[in-house]
Amino acid sequence: MTSRAPHPPPPSRTSPAPRAITHVELLVVIGIIALLIAILLPALTAAKAQADALKCAANLRTMGQVMQQYANDNRGFIPRDYSPGNPGHIFWGEMYAKYLNRPLPTISNNSSSRDHTLAPYFALIPIYQCPSFPNPVQPVDYVNNGWDKYSPSGQTQAAFKVTKFRRAGEIIFMTEGNKNRQVDTFVYHDVWHPSHLPTSSSPSERRICDDARHRGNINCVYLDGHVAARPFKSLTEKDFRLTN
Repeated sequence: MTSRAPHPPPPSRTSPAPRAITHVELLVVIGIIALLIAILLPALTAAKAQADALKCAANLRTMGQVMQQYANDNRGFIPRDYSPGNPGHIFWGEMYAKYLNRPLPTISNNSSSRDHTLAPYFALIPIYQCPSFPNPVQPVDYVNNGWDKYSPSGQTQAAFKVTKFRRAGEIIFMTEGNKNRQVDTFVYHDVWHPSHLPTSSSPSERRICDDARHRGNINCVYLDGHVAARPFKSLTEKDFRLTN
């Protein structure tokens, strides 16, 4: 009986060693990533700016609703013309806070430190903050229409009856404040004089936004509750004066 010859061993199947990435290839990948970032970054920045502007407009829309609730509870009157030490002239930020479920401590209107004491509480109210506001430590970023305080007689009123104005859709109730105002002095959050407008010849007196935080526009909520974006340089005395 013949013996069979043994089968030869199978050939070795070793995998070839992986090829290393060269410096040139690595630089090409890095260049492509940098190019994609350069292309996408402006679009992402613009998208964030648009989102911030919409958030700001939403805040003002909420303030318009709060104002209407306050007016319903107070025979149509809403606060204006904050003046510490002057009875009845309370800051609008205090009056509206409870409608935002943000109760504040009770502080005498004659207290010299009342604004400084209340500022940290206002900073905790998200509706009072514009995400695009250039000064991050400002606790209240919006200003209220108190225009009829400016009168030849010098007379002022602590409140006005919002329901009596036929031009409610044309009169600004609240808009965006100036970044250069003191952070714990809230008398600067009422607009009542031509020098407070963005086009005023006195920059130190301006109380309304005069920068390009929303690409030159400014969000405004009107007495009827609607919100609109306007070029800040287009705001005039007519937008605030309450006389029919």
